Amino acid sequence: MRLKNRMDYKKNIAFQCILLGVLQVISLKVPIVSIVTLLFALVFLVVSSADKCIYYLFFLLPFAPIFKYDMQGFAFFNIVELVTVIKLLYIGRFKLQKKSAYLVFISGVYIFINSLSVGYVDSLRFIISVVLGLLIMKSARSGEINLLSVVRYVSSGMIITSFIGLFKDLFPRLNELFSSSAIKIAEGNLYYRFAGVNGNPNHYTFILTIVLACYAGLLIKNKLKTIDYFYVITIVIFGVMTVSKSFLLSLAIIVAMTIYELGKKNVRAYIPTIIVALLVVTIVYCARNTNAIYTILFRLQQDSNTDSLADITTGRTGIWSTYLRYFGENIGALIFGKGVGVNYFQLIGRAPHNTYIESVLYLGILGTVLVGSALFACVHVNKDIRTKKLYSWIPYICFFVRLFAINLLIQEQFIFSLVMCSMALIEYDDNK
Repeated sequence: MRLKNRMDYKKNIAFQCILLGVLQVISLKVPIVSIVTLLFALVFLVVSSADKCIYYLFFLLPFAPIFKYDMQGFAFFNIVELVTVIKLLYIGRFKLQKKSAYLVFISGVYIFINSLSVGYVDSLRFIISVVLGLLIMKSARSGEINLLSVVRYVSSGMIITSFIGLFKDLFPRLNELFSSSAIKIAEGNLYYRFAGVNGNPNHYTFILTIVLACYAGLLIKNKLKTIDYFYVITIVIFGVMTVSKSFLLSLAIIVAMTIYELGKKNVRAYIPTIIVALLVVTIVYCARNTNAIYTILFRLQQDSNTDSLADITTGRTGIWSTYLRYFGENIGALIFGKGVGVNYFQLIGRAPHNTYIESVLYLGILGTVLVGSALFACVHVNKDIRTKKLYSWIPYICFFVRLFAINLLIQEQFIFSLVMCSMALIEYDDNK
């Protein structure tokens, strides 16, 4: 009976996610359907248990850039986040760990007051996402949700939105989201980078990286099923299509650490990894003449032929130096920040392409320490959990490495990725 109930539970949530996904696709042709999708999502949240609410969120996360009535307007995903926060607080009778709650409250007040001069929308969105992270981790610590289910729901959403991005010409509304992200690969030849529905290849591959890092640990723990290998292979292929050097570096770290950990086990432990690797290599070999593979090889060759750090980091070191000079000339901004959501194009002329610098620009050193403490309090794991195994930290390693080359602080996926990294520590507990 328990097994039957569990199967019914999975079918129920799977059906609801499929319905939301189909409605999202239709809304790209008929904008009014986006409101219908929002209403369905809110109804599902209101009548569902805490774990279902969280799984819905992770499934909808990849749809956030297109979950709108107007592609340049307000994201409905933020409404879904707010309703989920209210629902989880209500279910938990508004009981939270006092230390975490105090830190989140104090940092929230600081963020809101410090950002009033530049507007309150971005600051409120960020505060809500931090509170949401606290509530999701509460469910993760209690065992209500598990990492494998989370990465499957995220992967499902990512694959659906990736195929939407692949066939974006069928959906003219998506043109409002995309700015040309092209790389010159030869005289007169450009490669337009794939980015799903994100519009930014690096933002798109960030969540892919965290999902793959989590899958690596689950593979080592021998918890994957056949469907998971399909997810992994598909995600790797879409990631390669972005020709992102940051993604390729992260993928190399994940593969190397996975092989190292599997090497400690018997030879049979290698079999799943070898199968996945062979499939990926076969697909890449068959596609070796495509622009994506050619562009990757071109970029790597360019890097190998230069000693310039600016060239290797695609000009990022120069941008970082500009921001450091700005902070040196504006001590107030260095200490207190300019407010969450400040237009850095007006201040500097370029995005920081570094979340750590972005955090100092928005919050200052004072606010960065305060918010960092609040985030740590939100996502910390219980003291009795032992995480001495290297693979436990693969998601966090990828998370912090990727933040060096991307501004992500107030993007929806920032908190969700951070939560997944901490859930990995719980899942890979040495005591299990």
